[in-house]
Amino acid sequence: MFRDRPTLTVIRLEEYNYPAATAIAAIMVLLSFAMLLVVNLVQSWSRKRYG
Repeated sequence: MFRDRPTLTVIRLEEYNYPAATAIAAIMVLLSFAMLLVVNLVQSWSRKRYG
């Protein structure tokens, strides 16, 4: 269903809307780092709890 659609970032770049593309990319990067932090914290907690 979503395979034929380009991502929002690519759409904004094709429209020459660079600030919007940059904002979308920045949000995606921040969400990725937040997810990595959560996974790391869960792993650390699990190691401390279960040895």
